[in-house]
Amino acid sequence: MGLSTTFDVNRVTNLENRATVDEAVMLTNNYSGFQTIPNAKITGQLQVTGSTNGIITQVDPAVNGSWIGVMQDASFYNMALGRFATGSKAIELRSYFDNLTLRTGRSSTATSADMNFVTNDQVVAGISQNINLLPRGWLNMCPNNGAVNTAGLQCLLVVATGQPALRSINTGISNMMVKWASNGIHARDHDDTVFEPFYGSAFNVSSDIGFKEDIKNYDDSALDHVKNTRVRKYRLKNDKPEERDRIGLIRQEAPDQIHAGDESLDLYQMCSMLWKAVQELTEKVEALSK
Repeated sequence: MGLSTTFDVNRVTNLENRATVDEAVMLTNNYSGFQTIPNAKITGQLQVTGSTNGIITQVDPAVNGSWIGVMQDASFYNMALGRFATGSKAIELRSYFDNLTLRTGRSSTATSADMNFVTNDQVVAGISQNINLLPRGWLNMCPNNGAVNTAGLQCLLVVATGQPALRSINTGISNMMVKWASNGIHARDHDDTVFEPFYGSAFNVSSDIGFKEDIKNYDDSALDHVKNTRVRKYRLKNDKPEERDRIGLIRQEAPDQIHAGDESLDLYQMCSMLWKAVQELTEKVEALSK
């Protein structure tokens, strides 16, 4: 009399793909008070402590999404990673109490230490693909050769006047700030108290006819404006004692045509007025020579 044996292939496959509690114990060899781990396959080391400083997982898409967290104690989380909004696929990494630091090149044998952020990896048309940085204070960009905030640049999206700015961290190297104001880009000192100079090889003003309309001649006497506006000698309030006196116009004494904003003069219009004054003076000289 022979034996009749039947193999259920589906059951064999399921057993191969599902780790039981006993399998988990064999793999970790460090688990007490365990409970069943359904449909889990453990291929490496899994160490989980109790409620204090432990690892917990939560899966409840109908309420809070799915996430994994590290406990500080029985009541508070230190870290959590996962989906926190109902019905959303967005992923967050949260640090609940202290700093969150991402480091690369932690091994002395590392061959690369880049950190890459890739948006819209599949180049899907019509979707948002920005990288958003939302600091409530300064965004600091520092070289990794010392303590944070000892050198580099700071970017602030809101200063006292509500205007974004870039400034040097180390005022001993540079005491400058570039601020995006409502009436243009300002060069200011580090504390945003006084104006500072711009330097460059050229300052080019857009003057193509395509940018202009209602074009007509300027018929005022530019020569009279130049003659009647005094050139003054003065010092700026933040000038150092060893700096020489400056010369220039006083806005309140200058022609309205070259005023710019509430405090400034338009250098391009000033040069154009001088150009017109030279033309008028040339005409007078030519008339006298005839």
